[in-house]
Amino acid sequence: ELLEQMVIAVAGRGAEQLMFNEVNSGAYADVRHCSLIARAMVTKLGMSPKLGFIEYATTDEEMGYLGHLSRPEYSEETAREIDNEVRRLVNEATERANRLLTEHRDQLEKLTEALLGRETLNAEEVCQLLGIPLPERLAAMRRAPTLAGKFKPGDPSGTAPADAKPGLTPAPL
Repeated sequence: ELLEQMVIAVAGRGAEQLMFNEVNSGAYADVRHCSLIARAMVTKLGMSPKLGFIEYATTDEEMGYLGHLSRPEYSEETAREIDNEVRRLVNEATERANRLLTEHRDQLEKLTEALLGRETLNAEEVCQLLGIPLPERLAAMRRAPTLAGKFKPGDPSGTAPADAKPGLTPAPL
């Protein structure tokens, strides 16, 4: 699942590159997210076959005395290996995203055209555009009962039942 999250994070950048042959600064948050997941997989979750099932303290998270960065508890060689494993995972996610984007380029072109006209699409609109069913999880959310009409209009706390007497509203939690 973490690798899938990384693939999703880099797919926007890959789509931009594939469709427009350029990348803008909007991908910064996605690059950071992908890198953080990869680093956590290697240093916190022991998910690197090369480095093993070990947690490595990272200097950017653990502050020492008076806010100075503490020294890592591993050698420079291990730091290099961590960086190489993080790079491998990010590259793997990027290659997978690019492969999926290329395999589904016709759908990507439909999405691109729609987004150029509207800027945002919700999940239902994307599924309709691509001719695919709405995932059951999202369909179930649409069928779920809402609280509309169940609470008194004008209640600033949003907690008074519709039949509550004026001025008597429960205290916020």
